[in-house]
Amino acid sequence: ISAGTDSFLNIPVHLIPGAGRLYVNVGPEFTYERWIEGYLAGRSFATNGPLLRFTVNGQGPGADLRADGPLELAVAGEAQSIVPMTALELIVNGRVARRWDAGADPRTVRFAEKISISRSSWIALRVRGAGDRLAPNDREVYAHTSPVYVTVAGRKVASREDARFFVEQIDALIAKMDSRGHFAEPAQRDAIVHRFREAQEIYRRIAADKQSGP
Repeated sequence: ISAGTDSFLNIPVHLIPGAGRLYVNVGPEFTYERWIEGYLAGRSFATNGPLLRFTVNGQGPGADLRADGPLELAVAGEAQSIVPMTALELIVNGRVARRWDAGADPRTVRFAEKISISRSSWIALRVRGAGDRLAPNDREVYAHTSPVYVTVAGRKVASREDARFFVEQIDALIAKMDSRGHFAEPAQRDAIVHRFREAQEIYRRIAADKQSGP
């Protein structure tokens, strides 16, 4: 995961640069090289305020756990924030698997539980929260970790439903390009469509694979 903020200086009221931030675990010593290494390894979370800690079987974001079959995992997390939070959500393959509502202190939320995994999955943690003046670029307060990956029986993470979405989305992008795009010659348009179709074919294969997830 990463974060960035577009700021269009020709628009009077727009986003503030730097309001979306990325934090990377670099270990005991901070250097540029260690930051890049940690970022590429996925040891990170994006946020507009809240700070996150998250582990699966004691390992943080970016870890790759492997098992021969279904397994039980210990998940633990903590969020601290200067603005109130609504809840922490455990995300498994893009869907909410667990939710912990904020209690009497909405600026600190923590949990420790176990979950069962039967197929290859990615697992992440995110913060939900209402808008706040200290999160000026967004309508909601948020934070989201990079995933911990769990590979079961050597199968890649794959979702037929998600793949079908991208098949349709690529058709929509091509249609939008045809209605708005301007090209010096037809070959430019054809080259772009060819790249789109190459990607679309990958998603078609995933959508047709019965061993992929729902």
